[in-house]
Amino acid sequence: MKTYLVGLSFVVGLLTSNISLAVTVNSSLLNDFEDGLPHGWKKGSNASPRQFPKVVEEANGNHYLEVTSVGGGPDGRGPSSRMTVINETEWRGNYNSAGVGSIKARMKNMGDDTLYMRVGFTTRAIEEWHFAASKEPLELPADGKWYDLSFAISEEYITPFLGNEGECCFPEWDFKEVVGGVNQLKFHSGKDAHFWGGERLESTLGIDDIHVSSDVMQAITLSELDTTPVPLPAAFWLFLTGLVSTIGLKKSRGLA
Repeated sequence: MKTYLVGLSFVVGLLTSNISLAVTVNSSLLNDFEDGLPHGWKKGSNASPRQFPKVVEEANGNHYLEVTSVGGGPDGRGPSSRMTVINETEWRGNYNSAGVGSIKARMKNMGDDTLYMRVGFTTRAIEEWHFAASKEPLELPADGKWYDLSFAISEEYITPFLGNEGECCFPEWDFKEVVGGVNQLKFHSGKDAHFWGGERLESTLGIDDIHVSSDVMQAITLSELDTTPVPLPAAFWLFLTGLVSTIGLKKSRGLA
């Protein structure tokens, strides 16, 4: 009986520990990072732990995912040199049957250069890997403000690429095949629509509220939820100080 209970506990524990791995793309999927977990978002296999995405808390209590890129370095390349982040757990699955028209997220660019944000997909069939990415990027200004980004997931907005082995030996997949069995979802910055490409740059990106929508929409707008304080110019504070002093002086004369 004791052996049976131990075995049962092991099975229950194994199933419980893999609940997150069972999550696949669906209409109610949301990564808002309020639980402090990265939900499977990561860098490439060669990145060091210090380069992994981390959950950060803002002054207002909001949590978001912070992603960094370190630039080219002395040799012009290296792990985490590009602004990219991938997910191979919760965002796997069939985007056709899930009714995904767009992938939406809030993002803020805390670097010095404009980021050209795209979504990308990896799909595997037997031993063949195939890729796709946004045809056009969404330009994210380097102003540290939150923006709402909507990446359209349709044949008009997504371009498939050839397979592996030098991109010579496999036919180009069509849109439905690419998004019909996604193994990896990716956000990356690149002026050109290359799945693995993108400029090497040193930057920091905030990502929040990643979710799906049935609407096909490609757009970027300043977020209504942006709470970034706008600093007042020094001249305003000098004016306010002088105004308060003048009012105080008039009151003093009136009481004299």
